[in-house]
Amino acid sequence: MDRLIKKFRQDILGIFLFGAAFFMTLSLAGYNPTDPSFNSIGLKLKVTNYCGYVGSFLADGLFQLFGISAWLIAIGLLRMAILTFRGDKVSFKDLKLVWASLLILTLSSLISVYFPNGKIYQQQIYLGGIIGLGLSQAMIRAFNEAGVQVILWSATAVLVVFYSEKTVHELMAWPVRLLQWTGQLRVKWAKDLFLRRQALKKEKKEKAKLEKIKLSASGDKENAKENADKFVPLRPMLKVSQAADVEFDEEQKHSASEESTPLLRPIQMEMKEESDEAARTERRRIVMKAKVTRRVENWELPKISLLEDPPATRFKIDEKEIRRKAETLADKLLQFAVTGEVVAAKPGPAVTMFEFKPSANVRVSKITELEDDLSLALSSESLRIIAPIPGRDVVGIETSNAQRETVYHKDLLADDQFWKEDMKLPIALGKQANGDPKIVDLRKMPHLMVAGTTGSGKSVFIVSAIIGLLFKHSPKTLRLIMIDPKQVDLAAFEKIPHLLMPPVTETRQAVNALKWAVREMEKRYKSMNKFGARGLEAYNEAVANLNKEQIAEHEKINLELETVHRKKSEQYYFSQLPYIVIIVEEFGDLMAVVRNSRMASSEGVEGSQAY
Repeated sequence: MDRLIKKFRQDILGIFLFGAAFFMTLSLAGYNPTDPSFNSIGLKLKVTNYCGYVGSFLADGLFQLFGISAWLIAIGLLRMAILTFRGDKVSFKDLKLVWASLLILTLSSLISVYFPNGKIYQQQIYLGGIIGLGLSQAMIRAFNEAGVQVILWSATAVLVVFYSEKTVHELMAWPVRLLQWTGQLRVKWAKDLFLRRQALKKEKKEKAKLEKIKLSASGDKENAKENADKFVPLRPMLKVSQAADVEFDEEQKHSASEESTPLLRPIQMEMKEESDEAARTERRRIVMKAKVTRRVENWELPKISLLEDPPATRFKIDEKEIRRKAETLADKLLQFAVTGEVVAAKPGPAVTMFEFKPSANVRVSKITELEDDLSLALSSESLRIIAPIPGRDVVGIETSNAQRETVYHKDLLADDQFWKEDMKLPIALGKQANGDPKIVDLRKMPHLMVAGTTGSGKSVFIVSAIIGLLFKHSPKTLRLIMIDPKQVDLAAFEKIPHLLMPPVTETRQAVNALKWAVREMEKRYKSMNKFGARGLEAYNEAVANLNKEQIAEHEKINLELETVHRKKSEQYYFSQLPYIVIIVEEFGDLMAVVRNSRMASSEGVEGSQAY
């Protein structure tokens, strides 16, 4: 039961908050001052509130205390429910509840300042409530009405900033956009109105000219007809030219076809090119299925919508090509007296793995000797033989695809495996041979070295790994140390708040940074030993449960170690610690430059680092 509650705690809390918001909304909407309440109690009173007696007493109490500001309580509960369903962490110990309560009191007081005698619900409820009226009257005696208005409006603005945790610029962004959109609509409406009026004026002038010509040439029909043709309005001309019952002689048809064809053909070609371009730029929308707690205290994790969606059209290997390669593979093996059959094929983005089941009298070593011959038969750039596949009675033959599918980082970050709880430091490596995402945890391989030739994608991988960690962690749970002698690849991350120190660009400074990391590692080991923890997760869980007395005791011990015993090196931590990841670009060059500084000792730095 505890496991289920812990697993679905976020959903349960969201449902509870939504139900409370809906119940309060119905209670306030169905309020009737004649219902049983604290102000009207009797045996013969009949309740009409939508939520019965509880709703009647609840609505009367809130309206009497806060007036129409009581609706803000229901709105606040609804907002908390929405944030919970979105994955944000909501706590009833949060300071937001304090800011919300003060905001309701401030608004109630403001309403009472402007409408001190205003009443609703059969003149039973003050607009600002009893509390708002009392606060406003007390403040008016001290500051007068003008001073009270300045104080209350300023306090309201500050509380809105505290509650929303957004700057004034961010809060004013959507009203500004709304005004801009309204202004654009008004300009467009005025422009359309102006064009319509101009068209009507032009049409009236053309009609007047036509009538004038007809009157002046009433005695001569041929001249009148000739003049009328010169001033025929544009709209009737279009109607006549598009009419279906217009008859042309053969000569007119021939000339019309010669004139219209060169005009229509380029338009059709252009439209086709635009549609092809639209097809190329069409994107495939990726949506995360996993529920993620995006808000960590005052930090909000970035959304994957910041990344560009991959194209809608994806390259897929033709099934006929896979069958042809499987038949070629079997025939080539048969030529060398290797009998068996291809039982499966697993196509991936870059390679396709064929599972070959040899006969009982075939030696596996005989298959591995044919790697070059099979690569030649399949016309493959590369070929790898896995003999045998662990746990299977088949041999895996991986061959590169003629056309490779591009793997997009957003596809990997949206995968559920990336957001699992046990994936503390996930790195999206790419896709496996069978097309499944390959995501690993850096904790299980704390010393990771990325090697390859120039242009093979080392820096792209490092940047992708850092971006993935930033999507998963806030500055409270992850800190980075970046050593970049080239000052190129990691320059984009020099302003992120996750950095423990500015990016290190000089080799001598890099040595000092790594020595500090060694000392930090030793202090963390002492801290874990002090609390009997075997890892950083167990340590953070242990210190999270310390009470104030225990924290004060640990502070006293550390202070004595520093001042009395002069043993600062024996101090330890007693608060939660973040992961530390160290990224070093061109590690080989760094070792060559400072080979006398015992760089080999840096390989033991903090248990979560990346080289």
